[in-house]
Amino acid sequence: MSDPTITYDRDANALYLQFSTNEIAETVALSDSVYVDVDADGEPVGFEILHAASADLDGFPTLPASGTLRDLLKPRAA
Repeated sequence: MSDPTITYDRDANALYLQFSTNEIAETVALSDSVYVDVDADGEPVGFEILHAASADLDGFPTLPASGTLRDLLKPRAA
């Protein structure tokens, strides 16, 4: 498995964490604004949060348009 990637679409205010490039077989709604994409084997492909307003992400590093989760979680120089 490759490094998970994270994408933030500012226009849609949506955050997507992609775990694999497998084909999505089904999207499972966990709530009105949280969804998990799964492949044919039921393995998670991605996780989406809609209405991901910056106020809901306090304490989270500034989100790039996209990047790997590993890069996002690297400690930042003070």
